[in-house]
Amino acid sequence: MEHLRMFIPLPIDVWSGYWLSNKVLEELMPKLRHLRMLSLSGYEIREVPSSVGDLKHLRLPLSIGNLNNLQHLDVSNSCLQEMPSQIGKLRSLQVLSKFIVGQDNGLNVKELRNMTRLQGGLCISKLENVANVQDAREASLNKKHKLEELTIKWTAGLDKSYNARNQTDVLNSLQ
Repeated sequence: MEHLRMFIPLPIDVWSGYWLSNKVLEELMPKLRHLRMLSLSGYEIREVPSSVGDLKHLRLPLSIGNLNNLQHLDVSNSCLQEMPSQIGKLRSLQVLSKFIVGQDNGLNVKELRNMTRLQGGLCISKLENVANVQDAREASLNKKHKLEELTIKWTAGLDKSYNARNQTDVLNSLQ
């Protein structure tokens, strides 16, 4: 059981909604260390236990934008290469440890604009993927008043063809 990779509990209809025992969330989840997919869709769950954060192989759902009340998303120690496409819809997010700027048709830095409740620390990486300086400005970092620490990263080893002027413009626009 500890090597289980996918967990999709079958719904049990209890009166007006689907319920999942707290025992499953609090006692079983921490034991599923290799879990990659967890579906709790349709269940009446108020709070996901913090032990879910220890599931290092868990993948973020494509429909993450539907998690309207999600407040904490710590992906700092993950091997995430790009952000889920709907992350900009997470307006209740207070903690976002890392935001990875997508390349070409990937997620743009301006997706941060509606995350006005961000607080604590944020790392924005792969800033070389910002194609338009206006996108950096639209991230509206200056309106995130509770943000205490900001780390910005460009990928190491950029070739000389990468425009140093663009880097400075992006940096200035993020203010």
